[in-house]
Amino acid sequence: MKGNMKGLIGIILLLVLTAVGCEVSTTEPVKVDKQKEMGAQEGTSVKEDVKEEQTVEDVKEEQTVEDDKIFKVGDTVTMGDLEFTLNSVRFDGGGEYSKPAEGKKWLVVDCTVTNNGAEPTSISSMLMLSLYDSEHYSQKMTLLAETKGNFDGELGAGRTLRGEVAYEVDASETNWELIFEPNLFGFGQAIFKLDISDIQ
Repeated sequence: MKGNMKGLIGIILLLVLTAVGCEVSTTEPVKVDKQKEMGAQEGTSVKEDVKEEQTVEDVKEEQTVEDDKIFKVGDTVTMGDLEFTLNSVRFDGGGEYSKPAEGKKWLVVDCTVTNNGAEPTSISSMLMLSLYDSEHYSQKMTLLAETKGNFDGELGAGRTLRGEVAYEVDASETNWELIFEPNLFGFGQAIFKLDISDIQ
């Protein structure tokens, strides 16, 4: 019995040391300016782009660093090789055989992720996405809601994956935070603010 316990402790220590020994990188979210991309494609002049950048920088100086890391529905961010978009948010009322519990709702987020890297990567809704209510309690993911696509699986280089993920939330709640955190052993997360007005 003692030998088995020592072996188990040894394996746990080995896993911890391996995780610590892995290269830990910080991946800060960077917002993708879709309008600027469209303007560049349509031949917008460099001077106009510079003026726009200066205006944006002036506004950013008045914001806190924390505000710069907060995003909203419709925004696209890049984190390392991944480009993530929160497309939309909706409620699902359930069907004939399954409905939210009394006092609850199913909140469904529609997400897109693109792998801009040279190697395939694994996408996991359970590991990469988290939803919190206004009091910072994590919300439980549900598989009972009717969703489109599947936000899980291996994503090849240059490929895009779109899917919906559902959470059970209190019916009285009016705002939430969806967190996208792609690095299992690294740091860095993109925080998306959701408001009742965002619900389609």
